[in-house]
Amino acid sequence: DKDRPPALSLPRQVEAFEKGLITDALREHEGNVTATVKALGVPRKTFYDKLAKYGITPASFRRPRK
Repeated sequence: DKDRPPALSLPRQVEAFEKGLITDALREHEGNVTATVKALGVPRKTFYDKLAKYGITPASFRRPRK
């Protein structure tokens, strides 16, 4: 259908899905990298590469200390 805007390409959809999984896991584990890496089942290096790729900062998911 020519009237519909083009859908995201498959690589863009995969990136959006992956970024969502990473941010959800960081939120669930309150920014704890060790717990997040374990939950996602990826090597720490791969995890840090993906954080850099998506501009994600684990500290932003940590609760402030009282």
